[in-house]
Amino acid sequence: MWKVFYLTMIALFWHYPRMAMWVILQKLHIVDKLCDEGYHKLSLLAFADEIYRMPWEGGGINSLIKWQLMYWRSDILAIGCNRVAVRDYVKSKVGADVLIPLLPNETMVWDDPNEIDFSLLPGRFVLKCTNGSGMLIVVTDKSKLDIDSARKTMQKWMSEKPSLYYREFQYGLVKNRIICEKFIGGVDGKCPVDYKIMCSNGKPLFAWIDFNRFDGHTRLFVDTKFNALDCYTSFVPKLKKSGAQIRRPDSWTRMLDVASKLSKGIPIVRVDLYDVCGKIYFGELTFSPGGGLERIFPFSCSQEWASQADIACFL
Repeated sequence: MWKVFYLTMIALFWHYPRMAMWVILQKLHIVDKLCDEGYHKLSLLAFADEIYRMPWEGGGINSLIKWQLMYWRSDILAIGCNRVAVRDYVKSKVGADVLIPLLPNETMVWDDPNEIDFSLLPGRFVLKCTNGSGMLIVVTDKSKLDIDSARKTMQKWMSEKPSLYYREFQYGLVKNRIICEKFIGGVDGKCPVDYKIMCSNGKPLFAWIDFNRFDGHTRLFVDTKFNALDCYTSFVPKLKKSGAQIRRPDSWTRMLDVASKLSKGIPIVRVDLYDVCGKIYFGELTFSPGGGLERIFPFSCSQEWASQADIACFL
């Protein structure tokens, strides 16, 4: 075990010395003692290879995300990252037609996974934790679902503390509960394409499109006119597909309008949407994508997006 650890550290030092130093500081519990401001600025340097600066100083989009995590506070943060409370917010801003239906009814939320009656659920559905990121179970054939295993997984969710991952404090404002959404993917069981639009105070800046989230995940960046951008991130491989497969959806203008209305009054937020046969569905609001640590290549793209952000009224 230790041999693997040392070899990993050597590789990290060779390719990513700052990240390797961060890992060592974590092992020594020095990271735990950092104040939030110190944590966010140092982690930005270690993982995103970016010195914390505001847009007019040459900073990128990750610096803006870190600025928001450190200094901006609003009631919308607790609402937006709560998958139950955010539904009323979305309904008030753009209407209920973009909401994915809840199962077995619109009021059902579980505090205990053992309370879920799977006999009331259809053949396909998605179980999600109301808090955090990545805690979901996509069920495309209920007859093949190991219910006991699913309950154990959801039970682990109940004790998760997403706010501690990257010190994203907003997740600490939300109670972990379970909801069930209608599965909106195709008949082949694949999840729909995910359109993630980064906005600043009602102004869409750019977007990335995630393909095949759970099998061969790739990503494409586009501007607000849906022109493909030659950039990529450290987390997800760049999309390499034909132009026919990345055609601008007919609903794109409507998606930008929805994102604009949902992001008004927020310095920086990612609005996640789906297009299913021309119908738009709301996914979530994300106030700190990747914890502000997802390195963007080339950095000039990140700088350009940050320079377009409308944050003057929040300073």
